[in-house]
Amino acid sequence: MFSHTVLLKFTRSDEDFFKQIRDYTERMRAECDGVKELHFVQNESSRSSGFTHGFITSFVDEAAHDRYQNVPVHIELKQYMMPHVSDLVVLDSTIS
Repeated sequence: MFSHTVLLKFTRSDEDFFKQIRDYTERMRAECDGVKELHFVQNESSRSSGFTHGFITSFVDEAAHDRYQNVPVHIELKQYMMPHVSDLVVLDSTIS
């Protein structure tokens, strides 16, 4: 299994913005082969350092993650979201 976690700091925080991201998340679940789990979540930690949201994703393997990076819906999400991201941290790891 391969884990892909992205922590995000947003410059935009209205409900319409987050609804659109959740809609993209649903589409990615349906359209991306090899995705085991995909969640867009709010960070509830008091130690978040301003990273208010994140994606927690697991794939059947690293190759599935690599394919996911080029799926049209994932590219659409990034084009929509990235102009409103001030910082991000990515953690990728093979889980045995």
